[in-house]
Amino acid sequence: MKTRLFILITLINIQFVLSQKNIGVETWSFNNFTFEETLSKMETVNISTLEMYPKQVFSATDKSLTTYKKPKEKLKKMLNKYII
Repeated sequence: MKTRLFILITLINIQFVLSQKNIGVETWSFNNFTFEETLSKMETVNISTLEMYPKQVFSATDKSLTTYKKPKEKLKKMLNKYII
């Protein structure tokens, strides 16, 4: 009985934390995917905050790598395509 109560309290606490925080993704977690595929996967689970890492392939059609020097228009276009 104590174990069930502990699990229930833990789940309630997790739900509270998730409702109060903005969960984000470090795109390195998806380093085997393109940046566009990463955004698509984030969209499916409603995550809209990310931290980019350099040198991820941008998309299937654009083999250039992500960098902090990439033209802002190109990044904005990609981000606007998804929920971010």
